[in-house]
Amino acid sequence: MRTESWLCRPPNVMFFTLNRVGFDHLKQGPVKNDSRFEFDKTIYLDYFLHKVKDKVNSNEEEMNKLKEKVIGLKQAMTSYDNWA
Repeated sequence: MRTESWLCRPPNVMFFTLNRVGFDHLKQGPVKNDSRFEFDKTIYLDYFLHKVKDKVNSNEEEMNKLKEKVIGLKQAMTSYDNWA
């Protein structure tokens, strides 16, 4: 499940809330995520503004389509290399 938060106006101070616990279906219990949290030195808050939400979602959909296309092209290249 994905939860999104959109800003109406940029804050003076930004806090990150991380969900560090997930559920492991194999172990049937909670598992703590100890991976390092990193972010860029500069964060462009306009990406998180509510007024550009539709544009951001549209861009993400297009990016996902392009990623799928890249995967297909890589698979085609691999099958071509194996054939040759």
